[in-house]
Amino acid sequence: MTLAGVPTDKLQRVMNGAARVLTNMRKFHRGMTHARRHDLHWLDVPDRVKYRLCVTVYKCLHGMSPQYYSDLCTPVAEVPGRQRLRSADRVTAADTSV
Repeated sequence: MTLAGVPTDKLQRVMNGAARVLTNMRKFHRGMTHARRHDLHWLDVPDRVKYRLCVTVYKCLHGMSPQYYSDLCTPVAEVPGRQRLRSADRVTAADTSV
């Protein structure tokens, strides 16, 4: 599986291996997912990629990221041909603070 251009299966295997070392479990232990989520408080790789992507976009839209990131995030209302979308009509907190 790929998410945001990143193959996640190899990363997930590395994370599972690290979790096995930290929790002292065998490879096919039935409680590995529970231990990884509840004991170690780790997200699965696809969930972590989604989370980091959402946090980065949030920071870009609220002026809390470096300028080169903010330059890559363009509100829908400013994209030619997209002004008629319903999401372009919403006013965000970033628009009202300027």
